[in-house]
Amino acid sequence: MSENQNEVLRRGDKIIVARGVSRFKVARHRLTGLLTDVLALCYLYASVRLLVLQLPKYKEAVKASTGQPVLYVPWAIVISAAIVVALFWGSLGRSLGGRMGNLEYSRNGSKEVSIFRRLLHALLNVVGMVPVYIALWWLHTHNPRFETWTLVTLPLLVLFLWALVDPKGRTLVDRIAGIEVSPPEYREVVDVRVRPRPWYTRSWGAAALAMLILSYTTGWVITKIDLNALVRDAPRAKPLFVDLVTPELFERTPTDQIARAKYQIPCSGTPPAPSEVVPGKPSLIITRGGTCGERGDLIAIRGENFAPNAKGLLFWVDPIGMKDRIRGIQTDADGKFEYTFNVPNARGTDYEIHEVEAVISVPAGPWRATVTLRMVIDKMIETIFLALMATTLGVIISIPISFLSARNLMIHNPVSATVYYITRTIMNIMRSIEPLIWALIFVVWVGIGPFAGVLALTLHTVAALAKLYSEAIESIDPGPIEAVTATGADRIQTIAYAVVPQMIPPFIAFTIYRWDINVRMSTVIGLVGGGGIGFLLIQWINLLQYRQAATAVWAIALVVAIMDYASAIVREKLV
Repeated sequence: MSENQNEVLRRGDKIIVARGVSRFKVARHRLTGLLTDVLALCYLYASVRLLVLQLPKYKEAVKASTGQPVLYVPWAIVISAAIVVALFWGSLGRSLGGRMGNLEYSRNGSKEVSIFRRLLHALLNVVGMVPVYIALWWLHTHNPRFETWTLVTLPLLVLFLWALVDPKGRTLVDRIAGIEVSPPEYREVVDVRVRPRPWYTRSWGAAALAMLILSYTTGWVITKIDLNALVRDAPRAKPLFVDLVTPELFERTPTDQIARAKYQIPCSGTPPAPSEVVPGKPSLIITRGGTCGERGDLIAIRGENFAPNAKGLLFWVDPIGMKDRIRGIQTDADGKFEYTFNVPNARGTDYEIHEVEAVISVPAGPWRATVTLRMVIDKMIETIFLALMATTLGVIISIPISFLSARNLMIHNPVSATVYYITRTIMNIMRSIEPLIWALIFVVWVGIGPFAGVLALTLHTVAALAKLYSEAIESIDPGPIEAVTATGADRIQTIAYAVVPQMIPPFIAFTIYRWDINVRMSTVIGLVGGGGIGFLLIQWINLLQYRQAATAVWAIALVVAIMDYASAIVREKLV
């Protein structure tokens, strides 16, 4: 049967489509299966090794925190063995890679291949990859001994490379096992009236379930998840949450009430006279320890005639007027307060006069926006336009790239397929690099400011939107494409009249969604000086000023919510 010829047969309730298979397709399927087996075995080894190393530490940590011993069972080995058994149970020796590559085994034109030959074929495949495993271990450990073993075992790769010279494309593994491996030439489509077997009764389902259990168990141990800490340590986060829900938005012009009391270090023959309470005026009196003493002495103070239920600060003022904060203070309902503290190690020479100063801030006058809110609004506007420019540039660049990354448009000949794989690879690399790294590069390149943030977000936007756009193109209805192609339209006309009209709705949705993503990403960009609201947010977090940081967080949330509602209106009007 020729490579481009298709034959349709009907047998009862089954439709069998016979397709010719090219040698390139055979090689691609076999390479997919081989790489899958390599990755699966490496994953199994790494997971079991991590579990063996981490479980004793986890056992000790649990015992130390709960006081209860943990029963150690080598379940990792049990799960690994179950996975290996599941790969062959019901599959007659076909490995996980064989299933992923959709490979079929045959012998002398018949699919009746003994289980012995299938298991021998799978075992020799593992043996043939020994030099690859040793090379990977060498790269991981940099041990020269593994370099030698890699060279010694290198001839084992001939088991696979033999397929390059074999006229039938068979490897030495195939020849030794006496079987032929190829993608299926016949694909059966079973009638929907026949109920399929449940996934967990199939070999691939058992293998997937065992692999899933191993993955989540390994992740639980490595990430040291402790659910008890969420409840036990919750009080630690209470002050932070209180600040986050009480941002600095508006304030009244404060009026300060100030009172002072004199204190001499050390005592001389004529210490300062004690302060007296003046009716109707804020007064500060030293009630314990006298008006002189040594550094470190314990003294008590009392304040009267201040505003009731007001907050303030207590300072120590040295002879040259430099202030050191002692503590925060608050008056009661009568405008009084009492506190004790130790005399600080203040600056100054002997017998000089120091002062204790109480400052109570009383809100007065009309409400107005705080300095924090005004700064946040200014930077939020900069952030919106930063995200707008990055999104616009990203859309302009990503639209043509998305056509080159669409499989249904590019996989038609070797040249376009090569362009497709190169484009996808470059986009995957760009998308894997965090915007923070791009911002760091552009900050060094063009300097600190929003321009560096625009460039960083543009690159990440191009990589992300190119993927989303290309997937939208791949999921379009093929009917219009076939109809336009049947009229004799060329490739450009097909894209213009059959592809583009179907792309507009998802493109608009992805673009607006990416815009609000860029608004949120600006908080990370600001970490390295990329401009926007993130620059202020990072500074406030570093200074532990969480109320100011909360103002920026709520501003970002508000802008994103508004953009979401706006995008819904735009989609409703245009789609």
